[in-house]
Amino acid sequence: MLVRGPDGVVSVIDAHLAAASNRLNEILKALTGVATILLVVTLVTSFFGMNFAAIPFESTELFWLAMALMAAATGLLALYFKRRGWL
Repeated sequence: MLVRGPDGVVSVIDAHLAAASNRLNEILKALTGVATILLVVTLVTSFFGMNFAAIPFESTELFWLAMALMAAATGLLALYFKRRGWL
């Protein structure tokens, strides 16, 4: 129930609910950013988890190159989201 004062101000409950809604939006934005960052790691690990006769990047040097690329992509996404204020 809305209780309006003589000057048209909405009740304290409505102000609290609006603040809670804004906070929830900020939390969901941060969780979405974290999920997007972890998407890169999930994609690469699911690729390496498949059963093949010959796995790409099978040699040690190429394996570490793939790990470095995965770490770089994750770091760049984290930096991008941090600079945009999403994390």
